Amino acid sequence: MEQLYLVAVPKTSLIDLAQRLRNQINEAFQIYGDFQPAFHVTVEVVKIQDNIDLDKAKEIIRRISKQFSPFSLEVTGFVFFPPPYKAITLAINKNNEIEILSGLIYEALREQGMIGREDFHSWKFHITVASPFGAKREWSAEEFNAAYMLVKDAKISGQCIIDTLELWRPIVTPTEMIADIFSLKG
Repeated sequence: MEQLYLVAVPKTSLIDLAQRLRNQINEAFQIYGDFQPAFHVTVEVVKIQDNIDLDKAKEIIRRISKQFSPFSLEVTGFVFFPPPYKAITLAINKNNEIEILSGLIYEALREQGMIGREDFHSWKFHITVASPFGAKREWSAEEFNAAYMLVKDAKISGQCIIDTLELWRPIVTPTEMIADIFSLKG
């Protein structure tokens, strides 16, 4: 069974802010090498058995995403995911568009047995600034806590535009990672 991630790809100056924060953390802890994962919002986790499932999942996502126009997300502050996740993320404010989009995709994939997360309602939408995913090394709980202290008081707010979804494999090289791209055209 393979697990893929349906992500929204944010655009605008918010990404510059996220990159500055990542650079600040990376200067202190050297967790990233030359490659750094793209900033994204995970919309859904997809589990597939084979290429037939992959094609079905793509069709479901394409059908639903075509119903949505590009939309804006607001970010205010952070969400910190403690060990074992050790992730520092930007908190996305409650947003109907992403919640409805995610909910429709979740239900359609669940009906096909291709859902990768158990509880839809506990999901916290966020943009990861720093985590072990895509890092050149695992950072310790102590380093995570020190990074938390480094950024926790920063005043963070901004907006980003979502006009594209991408289906990602858990591979950090961009050429192998993207399984498909879906434009919001509603």
